[in-house]
Amino acid sequence: MSMPPMMLVTIRRLLVAFVCADLVASGLLFLFAGAHYRAAAAAHRHGAASGYPAPTDAAGKAGWVWSAHPPGFQFGREEEQWNLALLRSSELAGARAAAARAGVAPLSLRVLNALRFGPRDVSVIVAGADGSGRTCLGFVAPRLRVSFYCPDAIGARRLGAQRAFVIAVALPVRPRAPAGTYPVSLLGVARGDVRRITLRHGRFSQSYDRDDWGWWGTFEATVYGGSAALELYGKQRLVASLPLAFSGEAKRAGRLFVIEG
Repeated sequence: MSMPPMMLVTIRRLLVAFVCADLVASGLLFLFAGAHYRAAAAAHRHGAASGYPAPTDAAGKAGWVWSAHPPGFQFGREEEQWNLALLRSSELAGARAAAARAGVAPLSLRVLNALRFGPRDVSVIVAGADGSGRTCLGFVAPRLRVSFYCPDAIGARRLGAQRAFVIAVALPVRPRAPAGTYPVSLLGVARGDVRRITLRHGRFSQSYDRDDWGWWGTFEATVYGGSAALELYGKQRLVASLPLAFSGEAKRAGRLFVIEG
């Protein structure tokens, strides 16, 4: 008797959670780009051929342009291939309300990537279309106000100069774990001219080229306590970096890092 695809995904993610908990207890956890995601859907994640391409390789504002407008996944369509977080449409109600306030069509929202940490705790990157049909990006995380960035917005919410956005969520493995001693999950998306990402954490570092990232130009990582640094590279040089300090993070609370350069 075979199991439904979504049940297999759920079991796989539970097994990954148990293994990660053991690694965290030993201080050994250092993952990049969601190895469990790549194993679960390797045939569907990378490159234009998969149908889920990253932003086009162009500098400046043009770097936040996808061949599909808006990019992303829709509920009810091929969810067994992309909805590994078991995200429900109702969990984006707050994002739709925030989209309307930001001038983004709520019904245009699509999911670029999502990570689940508990029954009510998820990080999600969404894309939607503004009044002129241009792509906007939105960010959802536990206990973090939903924010949208659009090409025609005014001020800090104007989409263009940013090299990448990264959602960080602290994940204590014990109810009373002190700050700085538990893993922090990262979910991000990078602009089209970013070709490589390096995450440095203590004496460890890992680099991944663009072809190893996830759907729609997103990437994932998990670091264990302390602080880390994220470095973004173009074709030939370092173009931006950001220190990621987690020692004061509230448990199960999200934070959005914006990387410019």
